[in-house]
Amino acid sequence: MVDWLPGERIGLARPPRNREELEDLLGQEYDLAVSLLTDEDEPGVFENIEALHHALAQRSKKLVRLPVPSGRPPSVEEGMALLHMIDEALKKGGRVLIMCGRAWGRSACLAAGYLVLRGWSAEEALRLVEQEALRRGEKPPGEEQKPFPHMVEKALKRQGACA
Repeated sequence: MVDWLPGERIGLARPPRNREELEDLLGQEYDLAVSLLTDEDEPGVFENIEALHHALAQRSKKLVRLPVPSGRPPSVEEGMALLHMIDEALKKGGRVLIMCGRAWGRSACLAAGYLVLRGWSAEEALRLVEQEALRRGEKPPGEEQKPFPHMVEKALKRQGACA
């Protein structure tokens, strides 16, 4: 199932675990799909992660794969590159899907990083994704993942792009 963040065109998802989730995921089109899945992640109804990526590529104008181990955030460098791709797709009016093993860990931290890129504070962005996760009955990002929006904020300050 794809969980869309309010006021944004960013959807967070995990590998579909049943037919309903599969239909929801593949019943939509995305301008950009970002997969943070590794081969160690559970592929859901798919035979393996590669088969899931193939299905996502069919529904997306562009699929970007950055394997990030479960419980971890992407590196600042790789994360910033992804954030700029997300920003470009959204500025063109597109929709972006971010996928990880449970939707509200690695994906939520990347989405929070995007909000920081758009001018939110790291604390505001984390609060939003944590509230959205809890509202849906999901576990919010883990302690090892939470520093990512703060790292984005620091990187932007170093670049002079964030007030």
